[in-house]
Amino acid sequence: QTWAAIEIIIVDDGSTDNTREIVSQFSSPVRYVYQENRGLSGARNTGMREAKTEWVAFLDSDDWWLPEKTAMQVEALKRNPQAVLSYTGIYYAFPDGRKTENPAIPAERLWPNLRHTNRVVPSTVVAKKDLLLQLGGFNEKLRACEDWDMWVRLGPKYQFVSVIHPLIMYQLTPMSMSTNIDRMADNMNLILEPTLLGGMQGFTRWQWRRRIESAEYFRAFNTAREAKSHDDMSYLWKSLKKWPSPFFIPKRFAALTLRYLKGQ
Repeated sequence: QTWAAIEIIIVDDGSTDNTREIVSQFSSPVRYVYQENRGLSGARNTGMREAKTEWVAFLDSDDWWLPEKTAMQVEALKRNPQAVLSYTGIYYAFPDGRKTENPAIPAERLWPNLRHTNRVVPSTVVAKKDLLLQLGGFNEKLRACEDWDMWVRLGPKYQFVSVIHPLIMYQLTPMSMSTNIDRMADNMNLILEPTLLGGMQGFTRWQWRRRIESAEYFRAFNTAREAKSHDDMSYLWKSLKKWPSPFFIPKRFAALTLRYLKGQ
């Protein structure tokens, strides 16, 4: 990184490979912490508790940062001293070698859309450590969507700042948790009532539940499509049935039109 990290904490979450041996080749500021497997939430929480700095940045083992990532986020946070979290755009790297560029959604447009679609990937984040810990850290009962749960719990009460440029490479592989449709759906349902619909009542709550479920089915459609699954269209139809408005995630109708133009 062009802005050097003060400390680098490697949390080995019960791995069975040679992580320990590799990390032992590095000296300060690299520090190795081992724990029995507790999942992503447990690994991030351990890293935050071990950190001596005010701010922390996350990097999952299958992602990587572009060299200027932390420097650009430090500058963004200096310009926005009220912000408690910064995030960036993403490059998605596919198994077939394709790469797509996804600029970050501006922070002023993040809420309330964050209730139905998580646009903040953990490896893009720099956040105030103590605040995340005060909120109880990442929910260790979740095996997916734990980051989404955290960002929504922060909610509109706290200011986020975005760096539009894609500054991380996010790998999509057949083994990635983000490509496991059932696991993602199960964990989304765990955070639906307490977090995503938090503070809502009556008809507003009913509306948002339908929108969130519609967005989740569309995410499943995209995942199934990338996997060339024959079930992809069933997810798209379920998404449209849950919330048929053409103004909500217009890409759904573009996908439907394109599919029928192809005669499928």
